Amino acid sequence: MAARIFIIICCILAPLSVISILTNIFVNEKLKKRIYLLPKILATASFINGIIAVRLGIGMAEDVIKIRNAVIGESCILAIVALVLNLVGAVITCFMA
Repeated sequence: MAARIFIIICCILAPLSVISILTNIFVNEKLKKRIYLLPKILATASFINGIIAVRLGIGMAEDVIKIRNAVIGESCILAIVALVLNLVGAVITCFMA
């Protein structure tokens, strides 16, 4: 349940970060100075939430594996790939001028 909450927060913060980046690109200089850090903060918060969600999700999957003799499936691999892509997006956002 906790992993779902962090993933939902991550899914809310990621589009907000994209919207704020586009707003930062297309607005005038006066407003750009005010919202300069917003995309960086949102991307970093989304990445941190992603780390927490992936850790909780994989930890929960490990507990289920011990009980039912299952294997870690494609969803865990996709979550790790999504986390790496989120990291790349956060780094690119932080180095934007």
